[in-house]
Amino acid sequence: MPPHTSAQFHDTDFDDELVTIFRLALVNQTRIGVALLLVAATVTPACGSDEKTGTGVLDSGGPATIALTAPRDTLIASGDTRAVLAVVKNSSGTVLSPTSLVWTSSAPNVATVLATNDGAIVTAVGDGTTSITASAPPRASSTVAVTVKRRIATLSITAPTTSVVYGTTTQLTAVALDSHLKPIVDGVALTFSSSDPGTISVSPSGLATPIFSFLTNVPITVTASAALNGAAVSNSIEMKASPPSVFDEAALMLSEYVKPIAAATPGYGVAYFAVVGNSINYTVTWSLLSAKATSVQLHGAGTSTDVSGMLVEFAIPTSTTNFGTVNGSFTASDIRVQGGQPAISLDSLVKLLNTGNAYIDVRTAAYPSGEIRGQSVHVAH
Repeated sequence: MPPHTSAQFHDTDFDDELVTIFRLALVNQTRIGVALLLVAATVTPACGSDEKTGTGVLDSGGPATIALTAPRDTLIASGDTRAVLAVVKNSSGTVLSPTSLVWTSSAPNVATVLATNDGAIVTAVGDGTTSITASAPPRASSTVAVTVKRRIATLSITAPTTSVVYGTTTQLTAVALDSHLKPIVDGVALTFSSSDPGTISVSPSGLATPIFSFLTNVPITVTASAALNGAAVSNSIEMKASPPSVFDEAALMLSEYVKPIAAATPGYGVAYFAVVGNSINYTVTWSLLSAKATSVQLHGAGTSTDVSGMLVEFAIPTSTTNFGTVNGSFTASDIRVQGGQPAISLDSLVKLLNTGNAYIDVRTAAYPSGEIRGQSVHVAH
């Protein structure tokens, strides 16, 4: 066997510890296997090697960097999607498959994310900004921001009925929809308006109230408007004001009917009465007064030229407008005493209404004796 001193090892090839090991092995051949095993366990890559890791363990070739590419445009509808492409490389610069990446969204209520063969698909849910992160634990990750700012494409408007009876109200509903017909609720500024508030009044929240008008059979346009993110859309529906389906007496109220001196205003209104058992249901509606109504009163006995005492006063809601409606019912206990005499019976009041010997008026601050007045008329069925 050739002497071991002929082996080509140089002190510059190994550190001092390895040189010592090999010199001992040359002296004691029986320990060379152990010495070589130690060499294999302690050798490290040369300085600057791409395979060096922070722990000194040879790199496994897994993901070291992740580069994400995503469109910069804003998603404008729930359900809109955008592709995020991922380029994954190991520490040697070799491109790896992105299918092993873990994808997360910091705000799933804004957008969700689902892995694909070459990256991921982001799907819009609601307004806001979310961070889409791709990671390859424990070392590599990358994040892109995705913004969703939905736009209103259409506005739907519905009503339980388009023929609204005097004395009732109808709640309109308007829903803003994006281009995928998904409802948009948060952040939408929604308002309603009427083309003729004197016939159908609509509150900003969409509560429609019919007011008497001589244009009863003419459709009124009610419009809903919605605004979001600087854009606005609107839609309309046609509605009509209708009298009650059942009534026994009615009275058309005009300013020229007021006695003894007619009121110089364009105000008008109508009243309906229906006898139901031991009570009388009423609906009174008016429009175009000089100011808000202060009192609504039923008077009798008296003809169209008389000024008679009050029989019943109807409670009216607080209002700041020159139009309005009251409805309800009254019984014999609501009939007032006149001239120190006992109050008349409900049957007697019904007879006054049937024979045209009762009238109703609506009063204002400028016209405390009545701004509009109407004589009762029996309606044959």
